[in-house]
Amino acid sequence: MRRMASPPTVSLSHPPRNPPPGTMDSFTMHGQCPVTSRWYFDNSKSTSSGKPRYHNAATFKKLMEADRNGKVICSYGDRHRRLKPTLATYRRYINNTHVAVLGTEKPWAEAMLMNLGPRRITTLEYRSLIIQHSRVKVITPYQFAANKKPVR
Repeated sequence: MRRMASPPTVSLSHPPRNPPPGTMDSFTMHGQCPVTSRWYFDNSKSTSSGKPRYHNAATFKKLMEADRNGKVICSYGDRHRRLKPTLATYRRYINNTHVAVLGTEKPWAEAMLMNLGPRRITTLEYRSLIIQHSRVKVITPYQFAANKKPVR
C-alpha cells in the first residue's frame, strides 16, 4: 500500500483488453465466473470534472428502504436473490462492527449492509465520492496508505 500514498498519476498506456495468456482459467476461477465481455471501456474521461460523485441522504435512505422492501438494489444483478440471504447469514459478524466496502459507483452495498446494523462502514474508492450518512465514510487508497482522515 505504500505506493498508494501518493495520488494516482495518469497512465499513458491503455490497460490490456484480456487477461494475460495462460491465466484465463485462474481469472475465471476455473470457469465459475465467466467473462461475458472481453472489451475494456476506459471511462476515465467521463469523470474529468474533478468533482466528487455525491449521494445525498435522501437517495441513500431510498436505497436502504428499497432493500428492506425486498427490491434487488445490487448493481451487479441478483436474479436468483442469493446475496441478501447470504449477508443475513453473517448478520452476527456485521451487526455493531466496522465493515469495509471496496469500490462503489452507487452505494447499494453500503445500503444493504447498513440495514444489517454495522457500527460504521468505510468505503475504499479511487474516485472522489461522498455518501451522505453519519456512519458511512469514504477514503481513497492513497489517503488510507498515508493514514489521512476520510473525505467528508
